[in-house]
Amino acid sequence: MIFSCIVLYTQPTDIGGQRIIRAQRYHYLSGYKALIFVVNSGDRDRISEVKEELWSLISSEELGHVPVLVFANKQDMPRAIKPAALAEVLDLHRLPATRAWHVQPCTAVSGDGLFDGLEWLSSALKASRKAEGR
Repeated sequence: MIFSCIVLYTQPTDIGGQRIIRAQRYHYLSGYKALIFVVNSGDRDRISEVKEELWSLISSEELGHVPVLVFANKQDMPRAIKPAALAEVLDLHRLPATRAWHVQPCTAVSGDGLFDGLEWLSSALKASRKAEGR
């Protein structure tokens, strides 16, 4: 699997990287508050597919305003794309300045970086609620 996508509401939903699941993802996206997108940063050959899927999600009406956390997973692999390079390849700098996003390096099997990413997301959600006046 080259990526996995999780959106947050009251219950996380993993809509996965499998094409059959991705085709039906829009049935699950309404009401979500954040997007967590997990990238296999060791798979350089399929990064254009990852970029296409990420942009289709972050450009959607349902997720067009939510904070985006990209976990750059498998940072323990020798050929892993580093977070700054991944942000560049995914064109995240094209997002409006008002859109919160972050690329967090991680190694899911050891848990390295996961807490830091979720801590960033918590702060981004708090800032979003504050900007909305809640």
